[in-house]
Amino acid sequence: MNLLPLNPSGTSPQSRTFKPFAPVIVVMIIVVVIGVAVAAFFVIRGLNPSRSANVAPSAPPISQSMLEQKYGLRITLISLTAASGLIDVRLKMVDAVKAKALLQDAKNYPALYVADRGVTLSVPEDARVGEFRYVNDSNFYILFPNGGSAIKLGTPVSLLFGDTLVEAVAAQ
Repeated sequence: MNLLPLNPSGTSPQSRTFKPFAPVIVVMIIVVVIGVAVAAFFVIRGLNPSRSANVAPSAPPISQSMLEQKYGLRITLISLTAASGLIDVRLKMVDAVKAKALLQDAKNYPALYVADRGVTLSVPEDARVGEFRYVNDSNFYILFPNGGSAIKLGTPVSLLFGDTLVEAVAAQ
């Protein structure tokens, strides 16, 4: 007796299952895992403030008027910006010769010191763009990452130039 197959193509039902999605699913899982790892890296990096020093500055702070007299710089603003993710620091170069004497040494690149938390925030070297223009009455701006939300509205923040600490200003 000749039975007609139920499947006219002559293939078994198991061999007809469509399996090209298996490699796609594996690739998708790998991409998701890598994406989560990269995102976790940046989240963890963002939660840990950039630190240029692990200890509090030992020298007593100088006044803002002393900063201007001795180093030719005036703080015009320390403010939260970008949904509190960045700190906008604005300085006026009152005396370019004095400012250059301070800033030409790379170790004196400005940093922020938050005494309440014992944290020093700095701009990563690879994120520093351009050089200071030493011109009297010029203004310059520095954006600091606010890692770990170290600075909030009203937090006292001190500028730090190497070993020179300037008295605190309330963040706006």
